[in-house]
Amino acid sequence: MRDYRWRYLAGTFASGTTPVEPERDHELRELLPIFRLERVALHQYGAPNLYHEPLWNVLRHRQLATALRRVGLTTLPQMYLTEVGIDGGTLKEGQPGYRAGAGGWKDFCRDFSEYLTQLLWLERELQRDAYIITALVFLAGAWGQQWQSFELCRSEVEELFAALTAPQARPENEPARDVPTLVRKSRWWLEEALRAKEQGQTQRADEIVPGVIALLQRAESAL
Repeated sequence: MRDYRWRYLAGTFASGTTPVEPERDHELRELLPIFRLERVALHQYGAPNLYHEPLWNVLRHRQLATALRRVGLTTLPQMYLTEVGIDGGTLKEGQPGYRAGAGGWKDFCRDFSEYLTQLLWLERELQRDAYIITALVFLAGAWGQQWQSFELCRSEVEELFAALTAPQARPENEPARDVPTLVRKSRWWLEEALRAKEQGQTQRADEIVPGVIALLQRAESAL
């Protein structure tokens, strides 16, 4: 492929399948020829939300990077997350959030705004990992009924693009004016502040709180 100057992605490992546990190092060593290539593709899903055990799901690449260094790889390949999102198939029966037959984000989120908040959190996390080149949200342009719960319609894709290309989102910039939406947004932003604090991002958490107060004041004024 190099002779033909083709650009390629190797691997395309299914979500949750990369051997990251120390007891599986022998498997990873057998895969080292793939990870010595320039570019590797991974699928990484989570459920019932993107925050659930992220190091084993949507941020599994971090454990993979640690494992690759542990087995002797000194230079990590570029990693492309060619599928990311919520997928109920990552849960086994009996696990928290498991629902028989549940598929994509529409089976777990109240609306797209809830999913968007999770996707923006994932974007901020991925920005911390220099070897991650891109992440592609599954799916826009669903074929067949089985993929409809994963589908992002055109307006949702446009909203996601606008959010990703805008300056860092802040609660006080939320465009909503009706009380129910303002209250829901306030709750989501408080949850975001708690997650930021749990991850040691205290400055980010402190920046969010005044914006939440502003949102609630707008809600009070609209009553």
